[in-house]
Amino acid sequence: MAYLEHMRNSRISRLFTPGESSEGRAFVVGIVVLFALALLDYSLGEDFRLHSLYLFPFAYIAIHCTRLPTVVFAAAVTFALQGAVLFFYPIPIATKIVSTLVSLSILCLTGGLARSLRRTLVSTHHDATHDALTGLHNRRSFDDFLVAEIARQKRYGSHFSLLLIDLDRFKELNDERGHNAGDIALRLAAKALKQSTRDSDIVARFGGDEFAILLPNSSHADCSTICANIIRNVDAEMTAEGYAVTASVGSRTFDVEPDSPSSAIRQADEALYTAKARGRNQYVSV
Repeated sequence: MAYLEHMRNSRISRLFTPGESSEGRAFVVGIVVLFALALLDYSLGEDFRLHSLYLFPFAYIAIHCTRLPTVVFAAAVTFALQGAVLFFYPIPIATKIVSTLVSLSILCLTGGLARSLRRTLVSTHHDATHDALTGLHNRRSFDDFLVAEIARQKRYGSHFSLLLIDLDRFKELNDERGHNAGDIALRLAAKALKQSTRDSDIVARFGGDEFAILLPNSSHADCSTICANIIRNVDAEMTAEGYAVTASVGSRTFDVEPDSPSSAIRQADEALYTAKARGRNQYVSV
């Protein structure tokens, strides 16, 4: 985790961290820098060869762009520019051929390493921000989203909703049928929550059998609809598996930003407590 924080806080390393630049921006910037380098390389002549510098914009593209054809195209552009500049150098043809082959080898190696680095960083970041069992966001990741949403609301005056979900009788299921059944129930609950929410919503496992959902740009009516869908979908998934597990939901819609993330969570938790006190398998939305 400390390594990831260092990667994201270092200005130079952020250039080569997937997600820090959009794919379109990375591609355009990389291509522009490649052509600028080629022009400078040609202007300076053979005494100041800049071939090694071409690798930086190419690696930038290879790390930030998801699609392999885009990376292959960038590699072709890089190689073509290197070859074109080399062609104009007043050096023996044998030297040009050897230099071209060396450039191609280094380019292929750089591309392979850049793609490998991309996969490693993406995987590491996913593991650090998602729950391994359910695939949902974890508590730390959710807290970051909540802080950002409160800041966005404070700046633009929008509204959002926060939901806390607790699985009813989950402990009894674990005690009677074992932890494997409990793990299955958690995955079923995660599936039901994803089915009940929008693509823009943030669904997280808070810990144990408790989940949280952040609904950006949602009114109280929108929140109530999603809460009802959660109750219905969780019940359907559990019933199909033969589990006597339901869900209780507490939600709070914020038209004005809360004092703090902990205050927002506390208010949603109070609504959840009320829902469980009223008999479970229901929601309370305030």
